[in-house]
Amino acid sequence: HDSSNIVATMIASRAMNGQAALAITAIAHFIGPFLFGVAVATFSLATNFVWNDATLRAFFFVVAAITFFFNGPFNIGIPLLADTRFPEGAVAYGAILSTWGAGSLLGMLIAGVLPRPNPKRMGTVLLSLVSVMGIGLALLGISGSMIFASAIGFMLGSVDGYINVFFVTWVQSRAPKA
Repeated sequence: HDSSNIVATMIASRAMNGQAALAITAIAHFIGPFLFGVAVATFSLATNFVWNDATLRAFFFVVAAITFFFNGPFNIGIPLLADTRFPEGAVAYGAILSTWGAGSLLGMLIAGVLPRPNPKRMGTVLLSLVSVMGIGLALLGISGSMIFASAIGFMLGSVDGYINVFFVTWVQSRAPKA
């Protein structure tokens, strides 16, 4: 998520072209662990643990798909929509991101208040939430007003906040004790 924000900023500010921004980001992601040796060992242990747990492996494939199919279109699409579709321009961009943030706070609160779903239904819950986010992203793409887009941003943020708290906690609970 942070990488896509950095790339979008470099391109939008015209600090560099798209190919250069992506190349620098890819190189940084590749060499980063090698610059910090402990990270390589930790990454290797974590990768082995996740790969040997079928449920976690499936979860991480879903997370990778979400990252690829959602974060890119969201981080590039929102500024594009704000610039080309909404007369409010930068205000629309800020409103959508602000309502996402407010929704995210609500989603985190909901994750802390509601009881945890049954562990046997974890996959169903995750896929349902991911489906809601996909539908929301599609609706965002066809929204005709800043108000509607901001409402969708709030809903997407709520689901994202819930997923971030609940599923990160769930993954941590499956990790081996130190």
